[in-house]
Amino acid sequence: MNDESKSREHLLQEVQDLRRKLRGLEEQNLQYRQMEHSLSEMGTLVYRLKKAIETTGVGITITDPDGTIIYTNPADALMHGYTVDELLGSPSNIFTTPEYREAPKARVERHETFENWERERWNMHKDGTLFPVKLNSSPIYDSDRYYLGDVTVCEDISEQKRSEEELETYRGHLEELVEARTAVLRESIEASQKLTVTLQQEIAERKRAEEYITSSLQEKEVLLKEIHHRVKNNLQVIISLLSLQASRVENSAFRTIFRESERRVQAMALIHEKLYQSDTLSQIDFSEYITTLTQELYTLYHASSGKVRLKTHVDDVNLPLNAAIPCGLIINELVSNALKYAFPSRNGIITVTMASQDNGEYELVISDDGVGLPPGFRLENAATLGLQLVKGLSEDQLKGSLSVEPSPGTTWTIRFPA
Repeated sequence: MNDESKSREHLLQEVQDLRRKLRGLEEQNLQYRQMEHSLSEMGTLVYRLKKAIETTGVGITITDPDGTIIYTNPADALMHGYTVDELLGSPSNIFTTPEYREAPKARVERHETFENWERERWNMHKDGTLFPVKLNSSPIYDSDRYYLGDVTVCEDISEQKRSEEELETYRGHLEELVEARTAVLRESIEASQKLTVTLQQEIAERKRAEEYITSSLQEKEVLLKEIHHRVKNNLQVIISLLSLQASRVENSAFRTIFRESERRVQAMALIHEKLYQSDTLSQIDFSEYITTLTQELYTLYHASSGKVRLKTHVDDVNLPLNAAIPCGLIINELVSNALKYAFPSRNGIITVTMASQDNGEYELVISDDGVGLPPGFRLENAATLGLQLVKGLSEDQLKGSLSVEPSPGTTWTIRFPA
């Protein structure tokens, strides 16, 4: 190989070396650009973090291992009455009252024990006044766990403490109120217990009185039943005497008078019979009474042949004795008259109704579709004893009113207060 060939190979080798170096430079340049980009992004992030720290409402302070402030945000400086420049380079215990200040050695020992040190205490303002704060301190290490200092977050909790004091005061007032109410309630309970004992005694006395009254009432009910039974029996004796006397009287007019008196007494006796058979001695079931009374009259006047029909429509009405007897006598007179005179030679219907009215009155109606009353009949001029009895019983005994419609047939209407 001649010198020219050697020289050519040497040049080619140098060109290849230069190309390798060039590629290395390009790779380094790319890495540098990536590093610059990362540093730019990190710078932007650091800027944003700094802005966030400087605008936050809580104080943030960074100290070196000796406890010297190397960074503080405006919030922390303003909170303590300083400027940021006044605090940089100052010891961190500038905010701490003398009794709570610690030496750098103690701080180092503490950070080796505590990762996050939370506490509440009193910090000192530049003017010497104290205010409550909440602190959270954390140690800072490098990648080799070498201690670089502390970062401390400081929050002024004056408003929180005032709220807690107000709440405590309010709680104290509430406790006083509760205690006062409890005392009143306790007194009320004691009074209620005394009242309960008194009421129990009164209830026991009242129960004994009720038992005595019930016993007396039962005795009186028995006596009253016996009285009604005896009155009924005595009326039956009178009825028998009237019947016996009527059978011995030859004069037909006198005999009729005795028979009518007999029926009237029978109407009263039936009421007493219903009363002593009833559970309620002061009132009578008038529906049942009317049915029994009209049926007896129907049988007495031999109307069972079917020529005259009898209809009753009575509400569920209970009448006292002083109203039942007049009503019974009125029904006796008017139904008897209808059976005797309304249907001389033909069929007919007699209707008895009784109902309660909305105005609080009772309405008793006895009607028939018979021949009716004589022409020119006037109730006030009625001469018969039966009609005079009906008028007197309606107006004087029942304190009601009596009216009559003479045709067609006859309708008697009696209204009286309940």
